[in-house]
Amino acid sequence: MNPSAQGRTLREAVLADPTEAVAIAVRRPIGGVLSALDEAFVDAHAEASERFFLAWLDALPRTDRIGAARDIADHYILGMAWLPRAYDKAVAVELRSLADALRVVAETQAGYRELSESPDAGFGMPLVERYERVAEQLREIAALASVDAERLMRGDPTD
Repeated sequence: MNPSAQGRTLREAVLADPTEAVAIAVRRPIGGVLSALDEAFVDAHAEASERFFLAWLDALPRTDRIGAARDIADHYILGMAWLPRAYDKAVAVELRSLADALRVVAETQAGYRELSESPDAGFGMPLVERYERVAEQLREIAALASVDAERLMRGDPTD
């Protein structure tokens, strides 16, 4: 952070430098970030807010993105509705975060096989195999959601 940037509020940083704004935001609770960037601010500064929101989502832990994306989608529908393809982008940010969350769940389930080999495990291979099948389905849904999200963000025609 450059010396002149020290002491900037999140709002000031969003307007000046999305990278700096992300550095400020990742130290705050998600709710605090979203409160600071209320509908009036986002409406008045939609382009800068959009740049920040997309960079911030990428900086959040994957499991935290889905809640933040829901609120950002609301901004696309309300304060940033006048941006080109705002509704498409609302769905895209939600699909991206959904894909991330599904991948986390699938990765978690992939660890059950190793745990089942422990003498302390009270579950066996039927449970492991059931959730490995579910994990594969979740990875497929995540891949589909990722592709659709990217198409929506680029403005490609979708079905």
